[in-house]
Amino acid sequence: MESESGISRTSYWTIIGTKPGSEYSVEVLDKSRRYNILEKIAICESGGKHFEDNGQVLKGKINPSDIGKYQINLKYWKADASRLGLNIYDPEDNEIMARWIFDNYGTKPWNWSISCWGKGSSNAPQSF
Repeated sequence: MESESGISRTSYWTIIGTKPGSEYSVEVLDKSRRYNILEKIAICESGGKHFEDNGQVLKGKINPSDIGKYQINLKYWKADASRLGLNIYDPEDNEIMARWIFDNYGTKPWNWSISCWGKGSSNAPQSF
C-alpha cells in the first residue's frame, strides 16, 4: 500500500492508494480518535501548555532543546520541521509537527515519559 502525507496551516491529510497506479483517495483523519494519545503525551510532557506563565515558549527543564506543548526536541526534529515549513515555537506548528512525528515514528520519540501516558498509567488511552 502506498501512502503520502501532507501538511498545511489549515489541514492535515493523508492520501492512501491500494496499489501502485491506482487512483488515490483522501482519508480525513479523525483527530479525536487518531491523536488522542498525543493529548495524553502533551499532558505528561508539558502539562498541556505551550507557554510558560510569563508568555515565553515552554522549554524542557531537563533538556532546554525540548520545545512547547509536545516538547519537540530541536536537535532531532529541526531539519524535518524546516523541510515541512514549520516553526515548532509556534503552538499550531508544534501540534502539526507532533502529528507528523507520531504518523512517522509512533510514540517512540516520547518513550521517556511512557510511565505517565502509557498502558497502565492513569493517563493511558482506553484503546489504541
